[in-house]
Formats: sequence, structure tokens, C-alpha cells
Amino acid sequence: MLYIEQCGNSRAVTIFIRGGTKMMVDETKRSLHDALCVARNLIRDNSIVYGGGSAEIACSIAVEAAADKIPGVEQYAVRAFADALDANPDCDETNR
Repeated sequence: MLYIEQCGNSRAVTIFIRGGTKMMVDETKRSLHDALCVARNLIRDNSIVYGGGSAEIACSIAVEAAADKIPGVEQYAVRAFADALDANPDCDETNR
């Protein structure tokens, strides 16, 4: 790792990447680019949506609550949609 102190333009950064093969270097560049984009997006808007199916479960709970307010047979369709949200592949035990 090379660290340069007392740089005139401290906002500029150069990252040197070395690897055994071109494929390793390309994969490292891609991973570094992804990480920098995540950091940039968090600086722009620090809202986070948690993974693991939590967004789908939250939506399922809201749809289930809304189904209680719908009279008649339509309620079954809304509840079926809530059940479909619960069947998220990330949360399904059979896909592990």
C-alpha cells in the first residue's frame, strides 16, 4: 500500500491494482467500482433498505392490514397477494 502525505490536491485519489491475471484485476476493479458507488449513494441519500426479504415482509404486513378493511370476496385476493409477498425466495427455507 502506498500512502502519499502532504498532497497539494487532497481530494484526488489514485488506486493501483495489481493481480496475477487480467481476470483478477478486472474483477477487483469491478468490485472496487461497486463499493465506491455504494459509498457515493449513501453520501447522496443515506436511506437504507434492509435486505433478506424485510421490505417484502413489511409490505405483506401492510397489505394484510389493508385486507381487513375490504369487504366481500375481494378480501381473499388481497390476502393472497400478502401471502405471495411472504413467499419471498430469500426467506424460503427450501431454497437454502
